Amino acid sequence: MVFSGIRMNNEAMEAYETFKSPNSSISFLIFKFTDDFGKIIVANQGEKHHNETRAIQDRNTEKSYHEFVQALSVMKESAYGVCHLHNKTIFVSWLPEGCSAKQKMFLASSQEGVVNSMGSYISKRLRACSIAELEMEDILLFLNKGNVGR
Repeated sequence: MVFSGIRMNNEAMEAYETFKSPNSSISFLIFKFTDDFGKIIVANQGEKHHNETRAIQDRNTEKSYHEFVQALSVMKESAYGVCHLHNKTIFVSWLPEGCSAKQKMFLASSQEGVVNSMGSYISKRLRACSIAELEMEDILLFLNKGNVGR
């Protein structure tokens, strides 16, 4: 595959480094392309719901995951997203119906570079074109059993 060479800007990389930190207040990040497709920038980020016990932590990550999916659902253009769910980090390539062929091309050609810049922190990667593909039950199966349907 040919890589586009489009990289995340400094602010996006700094936000991602903060997201990776165990004490981070960021629960998810959504990245998009600049209008000229020259850089990848932060489009949205979520705030963590602080917790005390493991059970509360799991419920809070599920709540944050729902907020992540909601934030993706309003994106009308291709995007990347990362979020935590049950102590795993999910990387999503978002290709909503109706996005242009150019957006699809840039998303596909820059994905490996983006994932590589994130290092080994990503637990699972998936591609979604609709919210239905991001249902919590399916994603939990995907996280726990591998590439179920992905």
